[in-house]
Amino acid sequence: MFVLVGLNPQQREAVLHPEGPELVIAGAGTGKTRVLTTRIAWLIEEQGVQPEEILAFTFTNKAAREMQDRVHRMVPHAAGRSWIGTFHATGVRLLRREGSRLGYDRWFTIFDSDDSRSLIKRILKRINADPKQLSPRAVASAISTFKNSSLTPEAASNEAVSRFEEKVAEAYGLYVTELKSMGAMDFDDLICNTVQLLEEHQDIQERYARQFRHVLVDEFQDTNPQQLVMVKALSAVHQNLCAVGDDDQSIYSWRGATVENMLNFEEYFPGAQVIRLEQNYRSTPVVLRAANEVIAHNRRRKGKNLWSDRSGGPPLELWWSEDEEDEAAQVRDRIRRLLAETDASRKHIVILYRTNAQSRALEDALRRESIPYQIIGGTRFYERREVRDLLAYLKVILNPADRVSLARILNVPRRGLGKTTSERFFTELELRGGSALNLLGDKAALAATCGNAPGKRLARFGETLKLLRRLAENSDAAAVLRQLVKAVEYEDFLEKDDPITADERRNNVAELVNAAHEFTSESDDPSLGAFLESVALLADGDRVRDTTDVVTLMTVHTAKGLEYPYVFITGCEDGLLPHASSIEEDDAVEEERRLFYVALTRAQEQVFLTSASMRRRYGSMESCIPSRFLGELPEDCVAEMTLQPTSLFGGPRLTEPRRPRPEFGEGAPRKHKRRDTPVSTDVMADAAAFLKSKARQKAADRSGHGFSDHDVDQSPEMSYHVGMRVEHEMLGIGIIEEVEGIGELMRLTVSFGEDGRKRLLARFARLRVLDSAAD
Repeated sequence: MFVLVGLNPQQREAVLHPEGPELVIAGAGTGKTRVLTTRIAWLIEEQGVQPEEILAFTFTNKAAREMQDRVHRMVPHAAGRSWIGTFHATGVRLLRREGSRLGYDRWFTIFDSDDSRSLIKRILKRINADPKQLSPRAVASAISTFKNSSLTPEAASNEAVSRFEEKVAEAYGLYVTELKSMGAMDFDDLICNTVQLLEEHQDIQERYARQFRHVLVDEFQDTNPQQLVMVKALSAVHQNLCAVGDDDQSIYSWRGATVENMLNFEEYFPGAQVIRLEQNYRSTPVVLRAANEVIAHNRRRKGKNLWSDRSGGPPLELWWSEDEEDEAAQVRDRIRRLLAETDASRKHIVILYRTNAQSRALEDALRRESIPYQIIGGTRFYERREVRDLLAYLKVILNPADRVSLARILNVPRRGLGKTTSERFFTELELRGGSALNLLGDKAALAATCGNAPGKRLARFGETLKLLRRLAENSDAAAVLRQLVKAVEYEDFLEKDDPITADERRNNVAELVNAAHEFTSESDDPSLGAFLESVALLADGDRVRDTTDVVTLMTVHTAKGLEYPYVFITGCEDGLLPHASSIEEDDAVEEERRLFYVALTRAQEQVFLTSASMRRRYGSMESCIPSRFLGELPEDCVAEMTLQPTSLFGGPRLTEPRRPRPEFGEGAPRKHKRRDTPVSTDVMADAAAFLKSKARQKAADRSGHGFSDHDVDQSPEMSYHVGMRVEHEMLGIGIIEEVEGIGELMRLTVSFGEDGRKRLLARFARLRVLDSAAD
């Protein structure tokens, strides 16, 4: 069995698991991808399973490509035949084939977050919602929660207990109706509609469940309730499920992931075999010991202990700094020393932080020393205005019923169409429904609705779209995009729109054309629809440039799944890591500890930790407390590097590490090692029942509107009252609408205009009072 060469005993056991469900608890750096790909190759080569009978789920396109490439190298004749892709990509694949059963055309449009907010903004205006109460962003968040909780608009309306919640539910209902009328789905729909398809059409569910003899899931700890139902439905016939994950790396609860899917795996899939991969091939023993000690403080975990047969390794360096500027300078200088004293290149170094706002000082320090860097998760290429304009054109060419994309391009480049003309046009279009090309081709109706001159301009616009649509029927995406740029004279428009930025924006247009060329040259399906689908499914992790020699900056969440020789973890303070919004609840603190664990286990060679004594907020300096997680590190694995009046390990400067002082951060709970039994919860008969139960609980927890507390920060005690105008560092100016509780338990409900209505714990909110009553 050539495919098994080089596997350790536990990996081999996981690969050779015969039939039935298995859970592989794979710690960071233990070779889980190798296990998954080797198992696929073994099933094909040794067990006679056809490639088409294998379904494998990943969470990023990058992981899917890596898995496909490895399988291809091991089993060349199986290349491209297995279903290997992200949950969303697999959902799209099923819905493209079977979506007509739900009333969708094969090439339905996929709305991104900006498209969704644009539609919601129009809906909120239509229902006369107060923009101070309901912002598009907040309503979009609520709708996402409703969908992932399997809560219909009718159910959301029935559970509404206030005028505010009734408006959210009303907007939700109109949003669903509008999406369907445009033949569009948002990102949540790619999973939710797939689940609906499988639940409501048993023939489809049985057909695919029979086809897939083996289902494999990577990063199982990141699945949400809907994805669990999807996995259960597609593995129902043969029940050969291989789930690989690490409950200690479950860090995405804020987007619906639930660690309980993994903790209770044996309940959802009775008879499952559990295998632990604990030998780490990435990090030094020092890094692993530090990570093991920290994560052992969590109660809710399956339990494991990472180890390596590597020797030694340098200690974790803990750098104390005065403030964020000093912190950034220390990071910069330590990077320069690494580059000078080791064989490290810039691409071997990553700087991690808890929140994107922390990158500013770090970027400034690197720029001043001309150290090249890339920042992942900032303004993304596909979110730039000129790129979104052209993508909107392509979406309308593919789906002329997409009124949101049409609204973006109707007067771009400028066609002399005013606001009144646009409103009249869309009013008529909504009355007619269907394809916009029908109205754009009706010159008499355009003249009657919009006037003779505007009508003629709209008719010419319609002719351009029709020509491009005909081109798209027989040409690849790159050819359509090239012709589009010429047909609408988009580059000339950029020069007239803003000569100062025109060159940069033209370069972005050229890069989009390059992306289309690259896609069409590499894809089995070079069509416009396939290209737009690939863009819609792109994730942050797919944008990391592996070969560019630059220092990388990103959040810890974005770094999951990546590895670097040298890892800087900045902002190790209570209020940042763990985040202030999480320190009130044990489960939330445990997730923050998992986040710290993820950061530590990105390192192959060495970790550098930074903690500032003060940080600037609202222009003034405020003191910080070292992170409680620093106090959980084993003392002999850490070297304190700079002068600190009261050292974490008890002294003005490191001589020998001593036991951490309890006043630095919150005292950690007692350690809990391996726990082999699942967390006790209500036993569910199947995944569908589980989903419905979770949906009701989530709805109750969020008082029916889908909002969770916003990120909050520590603040000195003060008095608040209804009507007071305040300013929040992240959310801006707001008005206090409700005050609940007193002292440390005081909670405030604050309306922040477009950012919506938020409930904040007063003592952590760091609100600055502007005046005592609303204007």
